[in-house]
Amino acid sequence: MLSPKIKLSRRAQSKSLVMGKHHGLPPCPQERVLKSGWLKKQRSLMKNWQQRWFVLRGDQLLYYKDEDEAKPQGFISLQGSRVHEVLPNPEEPGKHLFEIGPGGTGNPDKSPIIHEALLLMANSQNEMEEWVKAIQQATWTPFCRGTVHNSHAEPKLLPQGIFGQHLEDTIQQEKKYGQHLAPLLVEQCVDFIREHGLSEEGLFRMPGQANLVKGLQESFDCGETPLLDRNTDVHTVASVLKLYLRELPEPVIPFARYEDFLSCGQLLSKDRGEGTQELARQVKNLPQANYNLLKYICKIEETSAELRKLVAKLEDELDRAKKKYRLLEIKLRNSERACEDAGKRNQLLQKEMEAFFATLGNLTAENPLAGAPK
Repeated sequence: MLSPKIKLSRRAQSKSLVMGKHHGLPPCPQERVLKSGWLKKQRSLMKNWQQRWFVLRGDQLLYYKDEDEAKPQGFISLQGSRVHEVLPNPEEPGKHLFEIGPGGTGNPDKSPIIHEALLLMANSQNEMEEWVKAIQQATWTPFCRGTVHNSHAEPKLLPQGIFGQHLEDTIQQEKKYGQHLAPLLVEQCVDFIREHGLSEEGLFRMPGQANLVKGLQESFDCGETPLLDRNTDVHTVASVLKLYLRELPEPVIPFARYEDFLSCGQLLSKDRGEGTQELARQVKNLPQANYNLLKYICKIEETSAELRKLVAKLEDELDRAKKKYRLLEIKLRNSERACEDAGKRNQLLQKEMEAFFATLGNLTAENPLAGAPK
């Protein structure tokens, strides 16, 4: 018969094995460090907190007693897991909690290693959000809804958001809203910029307001459709679009295709015609989701090109109108000058006639019989 103390010890050891402390996939030192920092982890039995140095490397989260230690105390395999924010107890405000547990669907071919949830606490809200985002990107968690636990309420659903999610996962998730070429966020931002922002100076160069960018990001992450009207700052919307593209786990032009597109650039500098054909072929061979996204983003440039043509046409018409006005102005000045000359001539003629009649009058007065008939 085992004593309660031995049972408790064995149960704790069993749970540590599940979390990867001694067994499971070994840590791979060749993997690049994605994020590191101090976090507090809740012990499974005692429910107290232990501060540990956590390192996110690939799809494994390792933890050390100190940041200078070479050997981890344990590691958590994120394969088949998901991460989400946890609302703190209202009686204990100020705790920034998130949870890693089974249920991720980023890769259906991988079964979850974690069988019990692990509760972690960060030092600030921003730090907690950074860890959640980094782990989501490491596991390529698709847009889904995680469970938020609160000891004083029933569990509720919390959207994990589309920022930092794989493009194809977002497209798949949004099919319930109908067929779209690009994610709804991209369509809404691009359409707004095409309508209100093409004449804005410094578009995509000047940053938007940080608090408004964060607000729009949170709205899109929650599955909402924020209202964008003519009072919305164009640079803020452009910054949200840039942020979404920047946080994609893989860029619009996939990493595996970089060399092909760089070769197109070199070919364009040598032979523009052949380079253009090769570039068109490479774009056409992009994955469908990436091709559609690129095509939708290019609508901004298409509209901008149309606007430039319209401006050029208006400038040409204005130039012709200026030339017509100039000719009319010249004719008017000539007419005014002609009228002015005619007026001067009339005045001169009138003066000459007055002088003539005055002279004639004087002659008549001096010799009254000179003009009389004989």
